[in-house]
Amino acid sequence: MSAAANGMVRGCAEGDPLSSAFGVTSAAYEAAIRLIESGRVPLARLHTHDFALEAAEEAIQTLAGERPGQASIHSCLLPAL
Repeated sequence: MSAAANGMVRGCAEGDPLSSAFGVTSAAYEAAIRLIESGRVPLARLHTHDFALEAAEEAIQTLAGERPGQASIHSCLLPAL
């Protein structure tokens, strides 16, 4: 497993202390929805990869920039692939 994958697993392991948290207010969600609805952000161009669930390690490596020639902005794991 890659260093990035190990880091993600370690950070989520049972018993590990929570080192940070991220939250979004309802006002931020509303602003994001308005921005999406406006069409000013090309959302389709931001989604770069779909991976089969069995390729989760490859997906993590791609997101971490560990796969030469593969730049990922947003990826999905799709069990049905």
